[in-house]
Amino acid sequence: MAITDTPVLEELQQQGIVDGRHFMPYRDSLQIQYVTAGNPGASLLLLIHGSPGSWSDWQHIIANDTVRQRYFIVALTRPGYEFTTVPPQASLEEQAAVVWHLVTQLGYDSAITVVGHSYGGAVAMQLLAWYPAAFRQGILVAPTLGAALMAPRWYNKVAAWRPVNHWLSVDLRHSNIEMTGLPASLRKLENNWQVVQAPITYIQGGRDILVSPKTVDFMRSHYPGQVRYVVVKKMNHFVPWSDPQLITKVLLETDPGVK
Repeated sequence: MAITDTPVLEELQQQGIVDGRHFMPYRDSLQIQYVTAGNPGASLLLLIHGSPGSWSDWQHIIANDTVRQRYFIVALTRPGYEFTTVPPQASLEEQAAVVWHLVTQLGYDSAITVVGHSYGGAVAMQLLAWYPAAFRQGILVAPTLGAALMAPRWYNKVAAWRPVNHWLSVDLRHSNIEMTGLPASLRKLENNWQVVQAPITYIQGGRDILVSPKTVDFMRSHYPGQVRYVVVKKMNHFVPWSDPQLITKVLLETDPGVK
């Protein structure tokens, strides 16, 4: 198991921002790892990381004092990564089921703001389509949307070969499962986009080499709902680390209400 979140966890604990890892029981004695921060009386801010990754990818958002004052933050580690023992899932529907289980067990089912980065953006979109009345807004950061644009690349196909797969890290093997199954899940999801109710902010970098900036054009031409686009020509894929202020700006200009 690749343990990468410990330095971030220790730093945020020392600052008094988080109180440690938490675990939510799931099916068959499995568990979902998550951390919490912020104002328990506020509405929920749900953070979903990409592929691979962990809750700690959101360090700069969690560490923002004003965001914590205005939201109750829950950042989870998705199936297949770190201390979450739910196995990797190729389906966006199963990914969303895991996230929704955590959310509802924590007592939230309305006025939720969801932020998803990369593959986490696709999971966020699945949640917005499944539970349209539950979400106040969605913030999609370099999301892996558009089945036609998300076909497995040559390295995904090579990584699936058993001799090669054996030598990959656990995180990369699990990421490959997700990315290989993504196009089929996206095709199903795109058929249900019309039910999404929450306004969406779409953040994309023009120098993103992992998720094509063409996804913005795809979204504009295929998605019928309300979207505000924030496209930064010189920005890369790693927005939560390189440009977290773009995310916090959206969060802070919106009145999240109360739980």
